[in-house]
Amino acid sequence: MRFLFVDRVDLLESGRRIEARKTVSFEEAWLPRPTAPFPALPSALLIESVLQAGMWLLRESTGFACQPVVLGADSVRIGRPVRSGETLRLSAEIRQRGPDGAVLRGEARVGDEIVVSGERIVCTFLPLGDFDDPDEARTILAEMRRPKHERRTDA
Repeated sequence: MRFLFVDRVDLLESGRRIEARKTVSFEEAWLPRPTAPFPALPSALLIESVLQAGMWLLRESTGFACQPVVLGADSVRIGRPVRSGETLRLSAEIRQRGPDGAVLRGEARVGDEIVVSGERIVCTFLPLGDFDDPDEARTILAEMRRPKHERRTDA
């Protein structure tokens, strides 16, 4: 089973940076209810959203040959809860890259407010084909980059 926490890729500068979005829907199964005062995205999934944006950047920048695996991150800061109906603006940039891995920096914002950030996100590269079909990964990224009115409705 696959959970995508990136709805749309707005900008992808290959080998440099990515900007994406994720809108938190009230219907998402992982939102706490009915006892929570308001449904909010759990902090771990907030971080996962940023990491997934960075992983799409790294997959694309390696020609879909590599699956990045996060080994660790420094200075992770979590701000306020993100509620259903809010849109996260995700960004990640490659700080260093070598043949076996990369170091990223990433953050998520709601409006102008940073709600999560991470420095020195260290990733290693494994063969993408061991985890996913590279052609399917290319198709998923292409769909996320396509304007909403042009997206396929049969998938």
